[in-house]
Amino acid sequence: MSQLEQQNLAWWVEIVTDRPPCTHYFGPFATARTAKLAQIARMEDFEQEGSKIVFVAVRRCQSQLLTSFDNE
Repeated sequence: MSQLEQQNLAWWVEIVTDRPPCTHYFGPFATARTAKLAQIARMEDFEQEGSKIVFVAVRRCQSQLLTSFDNE
């Protein structure tokens, strides 16, 4: 775990999809700007795969889980 993560200063991208029903976390990033750039690329990837994105956020948090399947 990085020092930024330990202090809850790391930025993460959260993307929730409807098809399939999942919550995905990408990070950690040192700045909100780098997280936002990664968000754009990840959203394009999901759209190309045919996923329906229902929510996107860039926030400071700690994520232990990178993908959560909502039907589990």
